[in-house]
Amino acid sequence: MLRRLRTHQRQNLPYAIEQDHPAIFWEMRLGKTLFAIRRILRYIALHAHLGLRILIVAPNSALGSWEDELVLEEEFDFVYLQGTAKERLVLLKEGHKWNLINKEGFIALPEVAYTYDQSTQDWVDWDVVVADESLFIMNPKAKVTKFFLKNFRGAAHRWVLCGLPNPQSDLQLWCQLAFLDGKAFRSNSYWSFRARFFEQFFYEWEPKVNTATMIKNTLAKRVSILSRADVNLDVEKVYERRMVELPARLVKAYEDLENNFILDYRNFSKDTKYAPVKLQWMRQLCNGFLEKQMVWDGKIQMLLELLTTELANDQVIIWFSFRHEIDAVYQFLRGVNIAVRWVDGRIEPRQRRKMVADFSQGKFRVFLLQIAIAVTGMNLSAADTSIYFGPPFGVNLRSQSEDRILDVMKTGPLLIIDLLVKDTVDTALLTSLQHRAANQKWSLKYVKRLIDKQRSQRAKA
Repeated sequence: MLRRLRTHQRQNLPYAIEQDHPAIFWEMRLGKTLFAIRRILRYIALHAHLGLRILIVAPNSALGSWEDELVLEEEFDFVYLQGTAKERLVLLKEGHKWNLINKEGFIALPEVAYTYDQSTQDWVDWDVVVADESLFIMNPKAKVTKFFLKNFRGAAHRWVLCGLPNPQSDLQLWCQLAFLDGKAFRSNSYWSFRARFFEQFFYEWEPKVNTATMIKNTLAKRVSILSRADVNLDVEKVYERRMVELPARLVKAYEDLENNFILDYRNFSKDTKYAPVKLQWMRQLCNGFLEKQMVWDGKIQMLLELLTTELANDQVIIWFSFRHEIDAVYQFLRGVNIAVRWVDGRIEPRQRRKMVADFSQGKFRVFLLQIAIAVTGMNLSAADTSIYFGPPFGVNLRSQSEDRILDVMKTGPLLIIDLLVKDTVDTALLTSLQHRAANQKWSLKYVKRLIDKQRSQRAKA
């Protein structure tokens, strides 16, 4: 028996029926995947005799959610387009209904721009193409973005799904909407959009007068936006900062790096003239590492204290930016007999899904995750606590990772802990992330009010 859609999902079906190419910008755990599957199944019901073909493109970590939802919907004719280039091509030609591929898959399988019709022995357009976690096509210079904007134009239905589509700037919206419509915001290219509606201020592009209003009005007519608060499913988050201090021997090295772009510690010395490189070195020094070698364990000791006192009986997610940090913490926690596993780019997708399932079943207590790999798709709601070994780069990484432990059916608060070095780039970066996230969420809330107003006016007409 099929699951009953939630009220907010049923209320948004008219939008997805009216739009040939929907944009679903809903916060995590509101059921974007199920909503898309149900609407796509309606396409299939209307054209069952045609044997429709669907392509789902997403980060590896999100593909497992599609598999879970398809199985629950009793849709078993799906395939992962994975393996060598030759193996992927064979799978593509088999003619499955649902075809799942990761966002980098087009590199090994450029033929994925089309599907293969076995009856005509020819390549034809897809019926439905879904770009899930669509921020992967936000950068106009990226190969993946160019591939998606160039191809799939003949697909009858194109979808983009995302929780926060503009984490850094409204400029990030253009490519995602252009994938649907060929253009966006009255502009035929990203570059004309930027030149027409933005102006450069130092190294940033800022919106011109009235640009923000134009974008919000356009979105209100074009997309579906929902936050958990909109549907009374928001879960309280409790934020805590745990401060540690650099030892005296590292304070001078940190200050020299910050002020003079020189990293000089004991027998090690190097310099840079590039601010982003300096920032990376400062972040790693705060986490206790120099050239991937641990020189200080302040944050690791704080982790141990948390895991053996306040969180001694809890399942916990710990987020990292760098692999060598995961390796060091994993070895340390194993050494004190804490049940721990890890996932980063070295773990292939099927193993990741298995470990997520094991964590959900309580087979281990602490899960170490590289934020760039695990930020989308993984349901980690077995835990109520996330710890950040250091602040990540980017609002999307932060907001998505925070919501990995979310389950809208939870009644208790979620605990988010940041391990920070006092008076360093750690605290500055976290404050910046929180400020940007607040601004972007306010912008989307404004669009949601416009959408509600327009719907109310249409209902009265």
